[in-house]
Amino acid sequence: MHREMDRVIAEALELPPEERRHVAERLLESMPEDDVKRAWLDEAELRKERWDAGLVVGVEGDDVIRGLRDRARS
Repeated sequence: MHREMDRVIAEALELPPEERRHVAERLLESMPEDDVKRAWLDEAELRKERWDAGLVVGVEGDDVIRGLRDRARS
């Protein structure tokens, strides 16, 4: 089963970004809601642990928006 899964993943990674996004959305939609909630809770806990450990730094919201706008223009 791992070979088939590895093959599918490898093929998906060769898709253009928009198609990869669509595949990711479809896979996420296929997951039971409880699994999705658990995954987000796990991610939030991991981010908090990294923050508490000083492994990440905060970025001002205005700086984030400015950066996104700059990227969208280029």
